[in-house]
Amino acid sequence: MLRFCRDSSVIDNAEGDKLAPSFSCHESDSTACIELCGFADKSGDSYYNISLSMVRASAVQDIFRRAGIPSTRVSVHLMGSFQAAADLSPEKAAEMRKVEVILVK
Repeated sequence: MLRFCRDSSVIDNAEGDKLAPSFSCHESDSTACIELCGFADKSGDSYYNISLSMVRASAVQDIFRRAGIPSTRVSVHLMGSFQAAADLSPEKAAEMRKVEVILVK
């Protein structure tokens, strides 16, 4: 899982480093696929949050592409802020600003 700052799709180095195990799994299993689920907190409207989820997931997908993983093996799911409660604390809202990386074998 990669975390993002509010209103951002920038992946810092520490977050990007979390993807290394996914690269290794892909190299060792040529049938493995990756699902990326992009999320947002409730700070924007639904349209903005789904768009932000897409930009975040696309940023992660681009890292996989640059690592040589074909785009046909990476799927993107946009979750927006639909799973976030409206009255989240700042800490809980920060937890919703993420892209989950799921390895599917």
